[in-house]
Amino acid sequence: MIGDAAQHLKYLRISRIAEYALSPMPAWLWSGDGERLLWFNAAGGRAFGLRPGALLSDPFKPADPHRRQAMQVARRITAINEMRLERLRGFGAALGGLSTLACTRLPIVDGEAGLLLASTQAAALPFEHRLHRLIDAIDLPVIAFAPDHHVAGQNAAAAAWPFTPELQADPALLFLTGNALDTGHARGELATGQAEILRVGAGAEMTLIAVVVPNPACAAASDVATHIESPAVGTIPELAIQPDHSEPADLEPAQSIIASRQFETEPPSPKETEPPMSAFEPPATSVEPSPAATDRTVTPLAAPAPRKMPLRFTW
Repeated sequence: MIGDAAQHLKYLRISRIAEYALSPMPAWLWSGDGERLLWFNAAGGRAFGLRPGALLSDPFKPADPHRRQAMQVARRITAINEMRLERLRGFGAALGGLSTLACTRLPIVDGEAGLLLASTQAAALPFEHRLHRLIDAIDLPVIAFAPDHHVAGQNAAAAAWPFTPELQADPALLFLTGNALDTGHARGELATGQAEILRVGAGAEMTLIAVVVPNPACAAASDVATHIESPAVGTIPELAIQPDHSEPADLEPAQSIIASRQFETEPPSPKETEPPMSAFEPPATSVEPSPAATDRTVTPLAAPAPRKMPLRFTW
């Protein structure tokens, strides 16, 4: 898919192109002369290495083999709704291989004609991947519905839009999806904005996509909810510390102030901090030591008696 939301919707309103929007068959829509690539589905973008939503002013050089072959096919198919099979090199085939493409000239918008090239060989892309590549390329809120009105997916804009639950519960949306399922597309006014429903895909993969243009009130409320930032937990914006550009000599260091306040505060007395003994100590009881405990008691040694010297007489 290329271009903005208006360009996406412009080509998806064409039923022949909408059938290939979710197809696993790679498909590309070229201009009537084959010089410009106008649209491609998810499988076609993967074959060319193009991401969804890429703006392609002139991605192919004049000597590009894909562009050159598309121009040759455009010269061979001149009638509207004429279809023919062509064997072209590349277009999702292996390196150096050929692909069989169903080539059709279609009337598109503003009286112009386009050249639709669709491969006959499916690519290995799951349905969910193809669906999200389709709706993610649109910058407006988009919600995809199955034919039974079950929500199949939504893009990033719809996930971030706070009125998506109200949109899904709107009874008018159910009426519009029913009309789009029958006619291919429907447009109407909802409580949250202008909505357009498009039927894309075919067979079991048929899907309805609702593209919503929010009304001014919902758009303004969404912008306010997006830009409001809640303060971090545990912080008070009014008491946020501001940088002080005054002279440092006039201020006392914070650490010295804290230390001085700590020394100025007298420590509490033990009588104030310790609980009363009667509240925590159990009542005193006399416990007699056991004989085994008395036997192991070590008695201190007695001090040695002073030594007596013999008495001598000198004549």
